[in-house]
Amino acid sequence: MTISRKFLARRVWLFAAYVTMTASANAQENYPSRAITLVVHTTAGASSDVTARATADEMGKRLGQQFVVENRAGAGGIIGAEMVAKAAPNGYTLLAGASSSTRSLHSRACAT
Repeated sequence: MTISRKFLARRVWLFAAYVTMTASANAQENYPSRAITLVVHTTAGASSDVTARATADEMGKRLGQQFVVENRAGAGGIIGAEMVAKAAPNGYTLLAGASSSTRSLHSRACAT
């Protein structure tokens, strides 16, 4: 019984793809492996801040990782939203409760 070159080449490519995918999956770190920053677009003590702190506390318990709540008030929430937009896209900086701010950022980005 002979094996065609096309069949053999296909098997080699499938094996290479499998090895690449399993290697990259094993290389990824467990999330979260460090503290997560939760940015709130209002001042400390506002209802959004209180809600964000309660949510961060519960998320920290469930994920087993510390959540740091950081208040970035001003410009109708745009300052906090810009901070998160400029952060590294790794899931360690989150934005709490700024839907109107994100719309403003989107509008500004489309206008330029």
